[in-house]
Amino acid sequence: MKRQGTSLLAVKTKRRWIGLPEEILFDIFSRLPIKDLSPFRSLSKDWNKFITDPFFVDLHHSRLDTYRKKKLLCSAAPSGFTFDKITNTYKVVCTWQFANGIYGDSFLKTGVEIYILGSGRWRSVEDVPSYFFCPPITSQVFVNRALHGLIRYCRSDSEFDNGIGAKDITSENFRILEEPPRDNSTRSRTLAVLKESLCLIDYTVGQLEEICLWIMKDYGIKKSWTKEYIVETELVRPLRLPCKILRTVKQIYVLFQGDENLGYYDVENEEFKHVRIAGIPWYFKDFEAVVHLGSLISPRTIDGRSAEKSTKTPKRF
Repeated sequence: MKRQGTSLLAVKTKRRWIGLPEEILFDIFSRLPIKDLSPFRSLSKDWNKFITDPFFVDLHHSRLDTYRKKKLLCSAAPSGFTFDKITNTYKVVCTWQFANGIYGDSFLKTGVEIYILGSGRWRSVEDVPSYFFCPPITSQVFVNRALHGLIRYCRSDSEFDNGIGAKDITSENFRILEEPPRDNSTRSRTLAVLKESLCLIDYTVGQLEEICLWIMKDYGIKKSWTKEYIVETELVRPLRLPCKILRTVKQIYVLFQGDENLGYYDVENEEFKHVRIAGIPWYFKDFEAVVHLGSLISPRTIDGRSAEKSTKTPKRF
């Protein structure tokens, strides 16, 4: 499929760069990180049009290197925020609860709503259990077009059980996935993404105090949970709460969280390092570290009010 039309920048660039066609320029520049691309927008109007071209923005987003130059953001907000590639929209996922207590039968009603940036309204997610709650600080991970979080919910027999709540951001439906087996030695659990699959980090304090990394190799199937890695807790003290997994081309790191700092554990080399975070007050202990990856897609351009829909036919490289 061939891209329709030729931009003014392409005509000028052909003269300056020995006739390189527009498709070649898009292919080259779409592989650069955000930090290197941003200065080009200030060179001239033509460069700004080139960098903000809808076709180029989509191409660059599809080639984001998920294994390189990741950033960490710390936040205390429990709601989820993600980008839906199918509908080209930013969405906020929020869980609300009406209760006259904290746990068990004290809950009156719970629900999940999704807000599409620029729409001006919240929409309710279907198939949500009447009663469920999330841990005070729970990880939210995006896998298989759904935002996942650990929950405790009420079954049809009025008994509470543990599970993983999956909110599909495209269909806006809710489903519950089963966790790996747990016993009395399970102290805490958190979700992550490993090898593009849903991962659960299990902290047990039985005869052997250890941290296990489970991977759901067949999405939605409980029997596909596989114990992939085991981390000895002595190597990561005093940090105790595993919260995220960072992966590069060659290495896998498990990020651990303490009261005022972080640390990461190299799974392959069995090495641990502390990361100090400046500026967090001593009393502010409820925060979450999330992985951030830059993108040219701005919420201001697709907020439903000022979005410019590209009529150009994408070209496959």
